[in-house]
This record gives sequence, structure tokens and C-alpha cells, in this order.
Amino acid sequence: MGKKTPDAPDYEALAESTAASSKDAMRDQTWANRVDQFNPWGSTTFDSEMVRDPASGEMVTKWSQNQNLTPEAQSALDSQLGIDRAKSDFASRLMGKAGQTLLQDTDYSKFQQMGSAPQVANRQLGIPRQSAGSGNGMKAQSESQLQAQLLRGQPNG
Repeated sequence: MGKKTPDAPDYEALAESTAASSKDAMRDQTWANRVDQFNPWGSTTFDSEMVRDPASGEMVTKWSQNQNLTPEAQSALDSQLGIDRAKSDFASRLMGKAGQTLLQDTDYSKFQQMGSAPQVANRQLGIPRQSAGSGNGMKAQSESQLQAQLLRGQPNG
């Protein structure tokens, strides 16, 4: 009497059974994870409906998530978005003005020639005059002498 080998398992039936079990587990997890939530700022709720999947042609569950804020939270959000919109509008206007300015040709006739020293208008420079007896060791200079030294880039003294 010899031993008889068992029949090979039906792998196709096992695969189909595993796939059906996985599909059921995924459906149950999806339902469990779509719990409606309510908190001080508002709520998140879910709706579902059966629709035909255009890829497979099967009927599937289509989910919709709904977010609602409390009136106070909605008012705060509206205010913040209004401020952001106002800042964006202001920035857009500034960009338009900057663009217009940059597109204008520069009138170089208003500038002095390159290589020449800056011209100083004949005005008071606000430099105090030193008297000979001031006691600080500096010699007295006239304002015109100070202007000349400034134009030449020489230090005072």
C-alpha cells in the first residue's frame, strides 16, 4: 500500500477568495475612516453615493467630504482672506507703477558729465567755523576753504 499524493490546491479559487476578502476589508476600513467630526471650529462630514466607475464599469462608492466652519471661524477666515486680497491688490498696483517707471527712457541730460567732480551748490554746509583762539588746536578756516577741501577729498586741517 503506497501513499497517495494529495490533489493540488485550487490556486485560482484561493486568489479569488483572498481578493474578495481584501476588497471587503478595504471597504470596511474606508467606512471606519470616514467618521464625521465636530469640534469648536466647525465640522467635517462625509456623504456617499453609488456611481458607475468609468474605468471598470462597476458600481462603486463615491465619497464627498464637507467642511463647515462655525460662524465665528468663518468670519475670521473671511477677514483674513480680505486682508490678503487687499495686500495682493496693493502689490499689483505697485508692480504696475514700477513697470511704467522702468519702461520710461532715462533723461541723461539731468546728470553731470562722467569723470567730473560733483558740483556743490553755493549753500551753507553747516560746518562750524573755528576761531584762532578756540583752544582745540585747529586753525581757523573759512567756509569756502572747507568747501574746497571737501571737493578735493582732503581732510579738515
